[in-house]
Amino acid sequence: MHSENKQTFVTAFKNSDGREMTVGVRRRLLRLLMAVVFVAAFLPILASTSYTLTVPETLHSRLALQERAALAPASAAVEPGIRLHSHSSALPFAATHIGIQWRGEEDPPPEFRTSADGKTWTPWKAAVVSEDLSDHDAHLWFSTLEPGNEARFVEVRGTDEMREPKLSAINTKDGSPRRVTVQRSASAATPQPHVISRAEWGANESLRKGSPDFARIRQLVVHHTVTANDDPDPKATIRAIYSYHTQSRGWNDIGYNFLIDSNGNVYEGRFARSYAAGEIPTGEDTRGRGVIGAHASGFNTGSAGVSLLGDFTSVPPRPAAVSALVDFLAWKADRHGIYPFGTHNGAPSIAGHRDVGSTACPGSHLYTQMPQIRNDVEARIQATTSLTPPSMPMAAEIFPKSISKDRTPSATGAVSRSTVRVDVLFKAELFLYDRVISVAPEDGSFTVDDADYNGIPLAEGRYKVSAVSFDAAGRASEAANLHSDYVISLGDNPASGYWIMGSDGGIFTYGNAKFYGSTGAMRLNQPPVGMDATPTGDGYWLVASDGGIFAFGGARFQGSTGNIRLNKPIVDMASTPTGAGYWLVASDGGIFAFGDAGFQGSTGDIALNQPIVGMAPTPTGAGYWLVASDGGIFAFGDARFQGSTGGTRLNQPIVGMATTPTGQGYWLVAADGGIFTFGDAVYHGSVPGRNVKTTVEGIAATFSGKGYYALSTAGSIYAFGDAPNYGSVTQQGIRTTTRDLALLR
Repeated sequence: MHSENKQTFVTAFKNSDGREMTVGVRRRLLRLLMAVVFVAAFLPILASTSYTLTVPETLHSRLALQERAALAPASAAVEPGIRLHSHSSALPFAATHIGIQWRGEEDPPPEFRTSADGKTWTPWKAAVVSEDLSDHDAHLWFSTLEPGNEARFVEVRGTDEMREPKLSAINTKDGSPRRVTVQRSASAATPQPHVISRAEWGANESLRKGSPDFARIRQLVVHHTVTANDDPDPKATIRAIYSYHTQSRGWNDIGYNFLIDSNGNVYEGRFARSYAAGEIPTGEDTRGRGVIGAHASGFNTGSAGVSLLGDFTSVPPRPAAVSALVDFLAWKADRHGIYPFGTHNGAPSIAGHRDVGSTACPGSHLYTQMPQIRNDVEARIQATTSLTPPSMPMAAEIFPKSISKDRTPSATGAVSRSTVRVDVLFKAELFLYDRVISVAPEDGSFTVDDADYNGIPLAEGRYKVSAVSFDAAGRASEAANLHSDYVISLGDNPASGYWIMGSDGGIFTYGNAKFYGSTGAMRLNQPPVGMDATPTGDGYWLVASDGGIFAFGGARFQGSTGNIRLNKPIVDMASTPTGAGYWLVASDGGIFAFGDAGFQGSTGDIALNQPIVGMAPTPTGAGYWLVASDGGIFAFGDARFQGSTGGTRLNQPIVGMATTPTGQGYWLVAADGGIFTFGDAVYHGSVPGRNVKTTVEGIAATFSGKGYYALSTAGSIYAFGDAPNYGSVTQQGIRTTTRDLALLR
């Protein structure tokens, strides 16, 4: 082509700076513009806050196994004392996973084998006992989940000690397709690792039962699932674990709070709440309290359990999984002020499961890495806290829920490691002045108490109360709402005090507690065993072992069991929050309700390992706990189980309990004065810790929840935390036996 002709196609256009633009360049710009328009047309789809996916329904069948010793082939002859079991027909579906349940002895565990056609069998394999699922006290054992190998036939053999064997068959692949809606999560480029939601791994929420319970997170526990390593389909395995925990073990939900696969993907475990679009699952309620799982008996309350998918008894986990574990632990530890090298309840703050239970979990090859994991978690926290502002205070709350004039409310909560100051703001309604109380955190916690008000109480009125964390650079967190309608009302601070009851019903008063009467001079059918005071402190009740009630002062008689033939003697009583009723409890856990006390349940028809020794109501009065002498806890109504010493070897039996003001925790006291804390109950000391040997009869907690008293049978008072000691029977030089105490409210 001649140059002249060529030039005819180079017609020029002016661009914005006056330079000429050729047709070729113009065409390229037009193509780019069309591409932009094309992409823009699809932006609403890409930015959608949700999408749907299809998940196969998990198939689950729990089958009783029948003895079939005669069917043992010559190649697998049944030894003397060994029995062979199987289901009488083919399984209803090809099993992707199987689990075994039995009663009797833990060791030796049963063996099992599988077959797709009933003719060709896999080699016999010993089941691995799951310490997470098994109940030692009931001699009820569950195996870990095993690969089912698409089996339609399963045989189990065990010793004569094996009773009531059952097989759980699970299929996570072949069920009817089920469509689920998934909310898109926010970017993972935040201090919180990305978490795959329950919807994304296909959780069938209809398997979940009850309502979740929550507690402040103070400990992190690492597990392994003892399932296949390098799992090609981790979501299916998590669905199998979920089915096994709920449909075979009977739990309300999957036991673990979070799970991590070999590629480092983190999965949401136990359900805490529904999340807003773009919100990454935290496993916490809106106040930052962690949902209580079922992963470490005795340590579930106040901990978060994260389990790596796989079995690390003989092989180490993949580096990607360990790295994700470190990221996850660093986020949780920093968020809740957990020091990676600290301790909680006598175990490491970041613990392997075997640190808090008799188990090989999380496998030797993961457990040996725990010291390095703690080091890496601390390094990760140090590296990120300087880059990001502190997180909002977690599990923060204020108590009491309302208060009388001239008293100062308390506030408490957990804060991230970068926090150097917490401001608690009382934002007043109407024309009152706002008030800010600033405190420095300690060991990942902050507390506002009387001294922080500098002697100046809050004015009467209504306030919104919130807390904000600040780091050294002055960066602030989001505000945590502690109370949206906090009331300071008329009335003076009622002075504190307590009553001590002798074994004859004689009453000793201390502090500002007034004497209203006693049974000290009365001839009684049965001795007094307990007492409680009215909410206003203008009276009290005494109860005898036959359930006879003696009411003094403003306490009103609502009824008794004095004329009823009891199966077991009465051991304790508790009044309702209104003071218009009370419960009596017998040593078999039988409950007798009077006045406005509602019956919520009892252990009267349950065979107990040890007798009931005490009870405590919830702050609402809509529930109560019973405690046995081994520390076993029985929760009824709105009382939530927060842990127990039922599986702990005690030096002395438990003799009483007291609850926190929130109703989210409790203290147990043993006969030697040892204190055990659960939920949000805080340890303030114990009688053995003061090098005192005595026999303790009971416990009472202060109304701030920051202290408690222990009463000895000799009448000595041991005060801990903010509990003021006003004196005791022994200090008065009186020799008598005491049975109970009640606090002036």
